[in-house]
Amino acid sequence: MKKTDKDWEGTELEIKEEPNTCWLSLKHAKWPENKGHFRHSAYCSSMLLYDLKEYLEKGVIVPFENRS
Repeated sequence: MKKTDKDWEGTELEIKEEPNTCWLSLKHAKWPENKGHFRHSAYCSSMLLYDLKEYLEKGVIVPFENRS
């Protein structure tokens, strides 16, 4: 396990493979409190998953410094 922010401990990444399909699920579960850090992390996670989708489906690469 990589070192991470304490709030991220318990976050789960699940990959489910089916014929011609792969489902990726990121679960922010067991957070101690629902504060601003949770909202920020959830937003960042959704943007990273969107960028991954764009790369896999269209080959679009967004350099780190150009991410919002």
